Formats: sequence, structure tokens, C-alpha cells
Amino acid sequence: MPKKLSAWQLGTSFAGCFLGAGYMSGQELWQFFGTFGASWGKGLVLTLCMIFIFGCLFLRLMFATNCDNTVEIVFSANHIWLKKGLNILMPLFLYAVIIVMASGIGALAEQMWGMSAKITAVLFCFLCAAAALSGAKGAAGVFTFIVPVLAIAAVGVSLLIFKLPAQEISVRGNFNPLLPNWQVGAILFAAHNIFGALGMLAPFQPMLQKGTLVRAAAIGTAVLGAIAFFELQALARVPIAAQKELPMLYLAAYLGDGWGVVYAALLFSAMSASALGAMVALKECVRKKWPHKYLSVVILAIFTAFGSILSFSGLIGVIYPLCGYAGIVLLGGIAEHSLRIFRKNENVDL
Repeated sequence: MPKKLSAWQLGTSFAGCFLGAGYMSGQELWQFFGTFGASWGKGLVLTLCMIFIFGCLFLRLMFATNCDNTVEIVFSANHIWLKKGLNILMPLFLYAVIIVMASGIGALAEQMWGMSAKITAVLFCFLCAAAALSGAKGAAGVFTFIVPVLAIAAVGVSLLIFKLPAQEISVRGNFNPLLPNWQVGAILFAAHNIFGALGMLAPFQPMLQKGTLVRAAAIGTAVLGAIAFFELQALARVPIAAQKELPMLYLAAYLGDGWGVVYAALLFSAMSASALGAMVALKECVRKKWPHKYLSVVILAIFTAFGSILSFSGLIGVIYPLCGYAGIVLLGGIAEHSLRIFRKNENVDL
């Protein structure tokens, strides 16, 4: 029987599903919030409320249904066609998460050490696929260790930036037609992140226990909120950083004294943890078609390697908003299924 996760372990795993290349680098936060100027604060509050509410609902559905299949958790039995659609979309989105993380690691290697971004990304895909053999238990251990360190580092670098003179320059506004205003940006940010987190959280179902779910969602949301708030404040102070592929890495290097190297290592850890979580979930999807454990890993490594050679910021600007629109359907499914389940069983202990 799998060992149960505490509220802290589940909460850090919850946050870890979000803390990938886009989030920790500041690139994703800037595109979805920072480009809207002073309205980013309102957008962030809306996003965090959505993440907490739907995070609680999904964890509760996982526990109540006693199921680790994302499709069965999200949609009730009445929505056959939606289930079929999600069976197609979920592996594609997990695939997208992995290639974005791998592309981010390639961008990191190029920005810091001048290495080939494409070769680095391809090598990472093969290493991540091999690491996915450890399963969900291994991913939970990684998240529990690395998420607190990442949060402290991101907030610490952001606070140190406040000691430096503010830059009096303007940066380009938001020209992404997929993100027309801060309201849409906030909703899509929450939707696409929840979309990705669902697939990564589902394998943890056997490790859930009563009385921890709401606290876990609160812990995870608080960590995400603190990181986003301080990163956006720092980027607003040194806006030229937002033009870089990895804005927060630029800020860390801007501080000098080896901060760039330290943050690069932590950013690598964040990307690796997020990619590992997605790879574990995707491996479970692939294994249904190719039951052989090692064959499925080889197939994943090859296909993710092909996608990882694309531009990091370009992937975030296109893939994440599109997944956000698809994710809105999932949020509706979670809400509807929750009503059905909890009308039948009102005494689920969270």
C-alpha cells in the first residue's frame, strides 16, 4: 500500500506541478500578467482564486472517486464525447509541458554558457524519460525537496532587485492576440496551469488521505502566489529583463556575485521537476498503448526530443494560451462533476 502524503507533501507537489520553466523564469508570468501594466495585480488575484478553488475540487474528486484516471475524475459518466476529447487532449498537453521545459533548459544552457540550446534540450528529454521510470512516488519526493528551495530563491532574488535603482525605460506592450486583456490572461493562465496539473496530480491519488486536501491546496496556492507577486514586482523594476528568454535568470545575473549561477541551478531543478511530473503522467498514458515499460520510455524520449528544439518564448506564447482555452472546458467539467458527486456524498472529509 503506498505511503500517504501529508498536507505539506501534497501541497508542495501541487505547487510543483506549476513551477516549471515559464513560471520560475518569469517568462510566462510576464506574458500573462506583466504586459498589462498596473492591472497585473488584479489578474494575479483572480488567477490564484481559481487555482485554489478548482485545486480543492479536483483533489476532492480524486479522493471521492478513488480514481487515478484524469478523464474519469474530471467528467461524469454522462459526458462520453468530452471524455473522448480529453483522452486525446491530455497526452498532447503533457507532451507540450515537457517540450516547453526541455526548450527552457536549452535556452538556459545557451544564455548562461553558450551551449547549443537544441542539443541540450534533446539530451534532457532522454534523461527525463529515463527518470520517469521512478513513477509518482519519485516525483513527490522531488517536489517536496525542491519547491521550498525554489520559492525562497525566487523571492530572495526579487527582494534583492529592490535594492537596485529602478530602470526608467518602457517595454513593448502586449501584442499577443490570444491574450487581449488582463481578464482573459488571468483566466487562461489559471486554466492552462490547472489543465497541466490535473494530469500530473492524478497519479498521486493512491497517496491521498483525509483531512489534508484543502490545506494542501492552500499551501500550494500560497507558494505560487508569493513567487508570482515578487517576480512580477522585480520585473516591473527592471523591465528590460522581460525581453530576455529567461527574465529571472537575467535579473539574478544582474545582481552579480554568482547569483546567476545559483539561480540557473535552481531554474534547472524547477524545469526538471515539472518535466518529470509531466513525463510520469504521460508515461502512464502511453503505457496503455505500449505496455512494455522500457519501450514506452524510448518512444517518449524520441517524440519529446523532436518538439523540444522549438523556441522557448514562442512555445509559451502560443501553446499555453491555446491550452488555456481548452482548459476552460475542463474547469466546467470539474465543477459539474463535483456537484453530482457531493450531492450523493456530502460528508467527504477534506
